[in-house]
Order: sequence, then structure tokens, then C-alpha cells
Amino acid sequence: MKDLRAKDILVIDGCPNACGKRMLEQHNLKKFKHLEVTEKGFKKGSSQSLGDLKHQ
Repeated sequence: MKDLRAKDILVIDGCPNACGKRMLEQHNLKKFKHLEVTEKGFKKGSSQSLGDLKHQ
């Protein structure tokens, strides 16, 4: 994590546990945008995976 030099960081979490957000905070990264997809109406485990789409 010490070599991370992005100007804009977006962490996307798939559930309210916010593991990605917490990981960045544990490494003292404070300037990032956070998106929790469940807040946008998505339900964890209910969408198709890329693997599923390849076989259609």
C-alpha cells in the first residue's frame, strides 16, 4: 500500500461491511471516494458474474 500514488481513488464495496474502505483507512489513506453498491439497490450475490455472461 505504501507505493499507491493515485490522484483519485475509488473504493467499491459490495456490502455494508465496507471491507475495502476499512482497508484503506487502516493504511492511513483518507482521501478517497467510497461507493457501497447495496446503497444503490444492488443485492450481494444476485447479479450475474462475467463467467456466466461468457457462456450465454
